[in-house]
Amino acid sequence: MKPGRTFLSGTVAASALALPLVVAAQPAFAEIVESHSDSFTATPQFEDLTGQTETCMILGSSSLLKVEGEADFHASAEHFSEDCTGHYRLELSYRDPAGRTVQVAVGDGFDPTPGTNSIGWSTDHVGGDLVVRHSITFSNCASNCTWAFTTRPK
Repeated sequence: MKPGRTFLSGTVAASALALPLVVAAQPAFAEIVESHSDSFTATPQFEDLTGQTETCMILGSSSLLKVEGEADFHASAEHFSEDCTGHYRLELSYRDPAGRTVQVAVGDGFDPTPGTNSIGWSTDHVGGDLVVRHSITFSNCASNCTWAFTTRPK
């Protein structure tokens, strides 16, 4: 079984208003016959090392896609920010086609420069029940340093 593909980005080319979807490669001209997704936009706050309250925006999603002629789903998850810096992590759980639970953790998309933070993951041969915990541990932080959100495409 493939553990999936992880994407750590050195730059975020998209605007904070647009959320790109990381999708596993699909056959050319395949028709999507079933699709489930869950997404979020969050503005967490934390206290930086000088005692100032910082706020930034994080966008993320997870999805399950089934294409015509295939019994299994393609799964993907990601989150990114143009202004949050820190350690990025995804913790995933899903059911494989045989009904077994698979757990995967990926990270660490750290870069201290704003505008360069994202992490993504994708894989094929997923039976369903995808649950993704998206998290960031902020750099330059004194308190409220870890933020997390869970997505569950249904």
